[in-house]
Amino acid sequence: MDEIATIKHEVKMNEWNRQVMSWRESGLSATAWCKQENIPSSTFFYRLKQVRMYLLDDVNKGDCIFEQLPVLSETHPIDTTNVTSDITLHLNGLDIDISSGTDENTIVTVLRAVKSAW
Repeated sequence: MDEIATIKHEVKMNEWNRQVMSWRESGLSATAWCKQENIPSSTFFYRLKQVRMYLLDDVNKGDCIFEQLPVLSETHPIDTTNVTSDITLHLNGLDIDISSGTDENTIVTVLRAVKSAW
């Protein structure tokens, strides 16, 4: 893609992502939200799929950077009584919990599986 086409694509994906986020925040079913916004549901579901693929494409390109997070020393204890995971990724309605100690290959494998399921 040339530079102009790339920028146009990114602008379109950002707009469609805003629509997806608006739907998620509304608490409505996708069909009800589409009716409210006067968007055909088939158009919305196409856009939803395109946004998901766009967001997960960075993982396959290797654009995501995995870094080791620093571990707090025992002198700074953390209350973990209500903690279920160290990191939660929210991907358009899908929540992925990642615990400390999860290796990079596992994370990449899970994200690739999620992408192929969409």
